[in-house]
Amino acid sequence: NKIIIYIAKNLHTDITVDKLATYCSLNADYFSRVFKNKFEIRPHKYIQQKRIEKAQLLLLTTHYSIKEVAFNVGFKDVFHFSKLFKKHSKLSPAKYRKEHVSS
Repeated sequence: NKIIIYIAKNLHTDITVDKLATYCSLNADYFSRVFKNKFEIRPHKYIQQKRIEKAQLLLLTTHYSIKEVAFNVGFKDVFHFSKLFKKHSKLSPAKYRKEHVSS
């Protein structure tokens, strides 16, 4: 559970499997296998999923630009953020906001 809390609190930072493994005092490969066995998802994919979920929340609850949302959830590249967002949400960030925010 401490690793899930760590991820949630640090989504805006550069979280890597190596950093997570070090945080848990484990080898990166072993950490990744243990994480996958426990949560049925690779750590990298879990982090992406949580970043997209937080981005969805920010799009619905703030007036941040798409770029600001991307940076607030740990993406340095807006194009990459938009591509992953669309892959997970089936909509672009702008379209997601437009379709889910009441006028």
